[in-house]
Amino acid sequence: MSTQVKYTAEQNAMKLRGEREYPKQMWYFFLGCLGVATLNNIISVTWAWHRRRNKSRGGNSVYAQRKGQINPRLLPHALVGGTRIFAYRWRLPALSMTMMEALLTVGFTVATMVWCFINTYGLELRYYANRSGIIAAAHIPLIVALTSKNNLLQFTRRQVAVF
Repeated sequence: MSTQVKYTAEQNAMKLRGEREYPKQMWYFFLGCLGVATLNNIISVTWAWHRRRNKSRGGNSVYAQRKGQINPRLLPHALVGGTRIFAYRWRLPALSMTMMEALLTVGFTVATMVWCFINTYGLELRYYANRSGIIAAAHIPLIVALTSKNNLLQFTRRQVAVF
């Protein structure tokens, strides 16, 4: 025997808004992150192309310096190199994941939980039960798109692997 929960007009409007808007906002968040990764890739590829072209023309090399001196123009390259080592070479031993994969997984999970539990008035089941199911169902196209061999994120990497 199930009991019908009576919502006030304000609670019903908030519940319906959450069920409609939060899955869309999750997709906007994901597409925004994907856009930032794509923009980062485009800038990186353009920068590498520009440096190769400048070097082949015999342009001034940033690396020309005396031994033992610190060149301030190399600091951005050092920061980028250190970030890449941290993000892509360090692995979590228990999970066999790189730091970047772990950070993205934790970030996506936290973002999903925030959208599930926001505006729930004390974590009552009636406010977030349907919303979390709808958000989970909204992730199904994302799961299908990312589980294929040549997935959507393949084009955000620098080098496309040939399978």
